[in-house]
Amino acid sequence: MFEVPFKEAPNSFSTEKMLLKAIKCALRRLPKYLGIGNERILKTYSSYEKALYESHTYEDPDIVRTVFEKTKILHNSLKDNAIRWVHQYQTSQNMFVLTLLDPHRPLHVLELGGACGATYMELTHLLSLPIGAWHIVESRIMVETARSVFEDETLRFYFDLSTGVADLAERDLLFAQGVLQYTPDPIKTWMNILDLNFSHVYLTRTHVSDGLQHPVITVAYQNLSQHGPGCMPNGLADKETSQPLTIVPLEQLLDRIPDRYRVLYMFDEGSRILETNSVKIPGKIAGLLLKKVS
Repeated sequence: MFEVPFKEAPNSFSTEKMLLKAIKCALRRLPKYLGIGNERILKTYSSYEKALYESHTYEDPDIVRTVFEKTKILHNSLKDNAIRWVHQYQTSQNMFVLTLLDPHRPLHVLELGGACGATYMELTHLLSLPIGAWHIVESRIMVETARSVFEDETLRFYFDLSTGVADLAERDLLFAQGVLQYTPDPIKTWMNILDLNFSHVYLTRTHVSDGLQHPVITVAYQNLSQHGPGCMPNGLADKETSQPLTIVPLEQLLDRIPDRYRVLYMFDEGSRILETNSVKIPGKIAGLLLKKVS
């Protein structure tokens, strides 16, 4: 749960400072983990476009700036941190998945919705696995912002999915973390992902439900401080943001997995009842790891 930027090698003094900062950071982020502050009745919409009309988007410059500044803090702290800290459960799960993929050569990864590359930075810091290429597909404004600081020979940013895939020498892993539910049509996006024919597909932090017959479109509300890794950087003001969110039946995702893929693992990553103006949704946050077998 603690996500702390470490700016100096730990010693008796700096460790105390880091623990204090970790506690302060965790207390500020506690409502996110407990679901406090989000107990509103959510409105449902007949289309993604109608939900988008009444909400922000991920191209909000304030979101991009917040994620960029947070990632910059993380990037600098990892360079200076001699101890490999695992900050949260999601990181442990991501590490587990990557260690299963051992092609006896550097891995080639495409991350859908990877923001400024925080996951890549954290995983390459924690693991000794060689990465041949890590391509991130994001919105144009996020890509243009991230490229200016974080792009190198391995980490590259694209706003076009087909180009990001075409530039990979191998298709080892497609990584979609917390992104499927924010696309205009999650089911169609899922099918497009599977059609890309990656050796492994890892879907995580995906909002689904076991009790729905059809997808439900609503709007998710989050503060700026909940976007990106770690706590809100000093000097940036927090505010509420919103994005269209589609809750899909988990069965509909599973039913569309072609025979050439086998489900290696299903991850139960949390649950929460969402109350809308039309129905109470038994929501679940779930993950899937698929392996191509033919």
